[in-house]
Amino acid sequence: MLFAVICLVLGLLGALLLPLTELFPAVQRILIGAVIAIAILALTRATGLVRWDSLNKRFLRSSRLKGALSSLLSILLLIGALELCARVLTATGVLGYYRPIITVESAAKKTDWRAHHITKDEAREPDPVLFWRSIRRYPYNAQGFKGKELPPVKGPHEFRIFCYGDSNTDGPDRGGWPEQLQAVLDLRSLPGVREFAVVNAGVAGYSSYQGLRRFQQEVATYSPDLVLVSFGWNDHWEALGAPDKQFSSAIPFVDTLQGTLLRYRFYLVLKQYMVPCLLRRESFSGPRVSPEEYLENLAGFVETARRHGAAVVLMTRPYGDERILRNDRVPAKYLTKIARGNKDLLAFAAREQAHVLDIHGAFAALPSSLFVDSCHFTLQGHKKMAELLCNYLEDNGLLPAAGQRAVTPSSGGAVRAQKQR
Repeated sequence: MLFAVICLVLGLLGALLLPLTELFPAVQRILIGAVIAIAILALTRATGLVRWDSLNKRFLRSSRLKGALSSLLSILLLIGALELCARVLTATGVLGYYRPIITVESAAKKTDWRAHHITKDEAREPDPVLFWRSIRRYPYNAQGFKGKELPPVKGPHEFRIFCYGDSNTDGPDRGGWPEQLQAVLDLRSLPGVREFAVVNAGVAGYSSYQGLRRFQQEVATYSPDLVLVSFGWNDHWEALGAPDKQFSSAIPFVDTLQGTLLRYRFYLVLKQYMVPCLLRRESFSGPRVSPEEYLENLAGFVETARRHGAAVVLMTRPYGDERILRNDRVPAKYLTKIARGNKDLLAFAAREQAHVLDIHGAFAALPSSLFVDSCHFTLQGHKKMAELLCNYLEDNGLLPAAGQRAVTPSSGGAVRAQKQR
């Protein structure tokens, strides 16, 4: 009897813990957890490591132990049953469940992609502070970046360039502009004298709000020498429910607990129906990040980087010509917001004497075939972006000379992209 009870308890416990791995569907979690626990216990019984007969007699004589195990079993059974029911009912569409980023997708031709990135994008996983982050498997590495992993200690001649941005920075699995920039700079590297490491820290769907918080999490760990920043497309998109700043907790424990609970469907169902005020704020109508907050986030990049001894280059957000935008049905009012955001960025950089590269202005003079759609480069577009960047960095003294350790973060001025030579 005791053997059976413990097998059942451990099986249910394993089933409840397995969702944290995000590896198995609901039914497989329960079956695999039970099989593993029972197999371990059966092995102990077969090998004689545990004398189950004597334990059974003690168990039957101990009312306290029976009561404790009975209570634990009842709790685990209840939680397991609720989790299984929640997954079945949400999978069949009987119940809805909370999408940890935003509420709904409107039928009035409004789409908030924050829900997609957290629930339907196989390359993303939930994050309590950043909302979602890239998975730590191909095409991303264990550090959450694309490309080679960085060594724990930066080499004496290593110059690290971190690229923060949205899907246009994240790019394709291979050939994005950070990777192309790495290839161009490799031609200028001198092993043992000057070595470049370009890190693609772009994440699809990110706003400047998310990008800044990720940068603040990582800057002390990876010690970048130069930070390239490209946001704007997602910032100005209309939010359905609430702006980005309302989805972050200032309490670390709450963030950790929230990140754990988000793995369980029963919790998401409860959140959907018991806290509707967090989901639908009918009184709110505006972008994910307001124009003022957009500039505040850019200022946060500049201030944080300079505080850690790194230089920053802000970049306007490129987009396609009118024909491409019309084909993609990009609303005219949204395009106006993007254009305004680019102008605000250039004005901000001039006031703050920050380095700025007008990528949109540069691509406006180039063929539209460099865009695959309204806001993403083709492979040739990524290559051209890398060339423009490399020329700009060299022309403005942002790359170290042979034997030089790093650039001076306070140097600069608002300088626009020069035409390609």
